[in-house]
Amino acid sequence: MVKTADTGYMSRRLMKALEDLFLHYDYTVRDTNGGIVQFCYGDDGMDPAGMEGKNGKPLNFDRLFLRSKAICPSDGDDVILSSSDMRKILHEKLSEVGVSKLEEKDTSGNDIMLEAGFSADFIKSLQSFVEENTKLTETITEDDPKHLKNLNNFIPRISGISRRQLEVYVVLA
Repeated sequence: MVKTADTGYMSRRLMKALEDLFLHYDYTVRDTNGGIVQFCYGDDGMDPAGMEGKNGKPLNFDRLFLRSKAICPSDGDDVILSSSDMRKILHEKLSEVGVSKLEEKDTSGNDIMLEAGFSADFIKSLQSFVEENTKLTETITEDDPKHLKNLNNFIPRISGISRRQLEVYVVLA
């Protein structure tokens, strides 16, 4: 049998060791001396402090979007999706996980959980984030046609998203 004093001591020692660790900008876990303790934070590489959005939402969609673009960088051969293609692929991916249609609220006014385990509010926020990004792509590509001809090679690479990047984003979210 372990005494309470012993477990308290072990708990304090563990907390002391853990408070000296931090997540570096390159997503490695380091100690106070700068030594690498772990190459990837946690099993999934997600920092809990950076996951929550500023608006109190459980996920920071902007951060996940940038992460998906970093995981699958777009090379010159990738086709950048149009806004209609982005909506179609998002609908396909959500259908794969069991989200075929959304119902607003149940009769008691509570947010319902869909059969896949997601709340309707979560799915709506995911869809609205993708919708905002499709509008950004539409705005850039609908600008001045004369300049678009010259800029067509790199503007979509900056603000656009490929099919693989969108699929990775939906999986991460």
